[in-house]
Amino acid sequence: MSATASFWVGIFALAIAIASAAYTRQQALLARARNLRERTPHFTVTLSSPAPPPGDRAIYLIHLDGPEDLSSVIINKPHTTDRISYPVAPTDLGGGWQDAAGLGPMRLGDTKRFTLCCGSADATPEFEVRIDCVGVNQRHDRWQVLEVLAPPRGD
Repeated sequence: MSATASFWVGIFALAIAIASAAYTRQQALLARARNLRERTPHFTVTLSSPAPPPGDRAIYLIHLDGPEDLSSVIINKPHTTDRISYPVAPTDLGGGWQDAAGLGPMRLGDTKRFTLCCGSADATPEFEVRIDCVGVNQRHDRWQVLEVLAPPRGD
């Protein structure tokens, strides 16, 4: 075999090796994403203490249903169509109104409380909060979960 033919066979083999490595990396990333999606935390959020008008503070219970313990749970203030800021606060941990209420770690089956400042108007908008979570076993596992809150007036 001539040197030119050997050179082209080597180039072809190198191209096949690079394509194989790229495909293997892509498959590994897809498997990790699928695993992360399957382990997305599930919460049950319920209204604990309604705020009939003119009350402006509703307390919610958040229960971790699974599938694993979390090292950090943060409730972010809801974004609403009326563009009014509705801050949140961790009910049991003290602290004032914030854009995000850190509830700390949660074990499977734990229930914690947070307070929403819902304003004193008779009618309230729909409140959808983003919950930021970090896994306890693999600290690089992070999730963002959206939950729609029950109406704070208890309707």
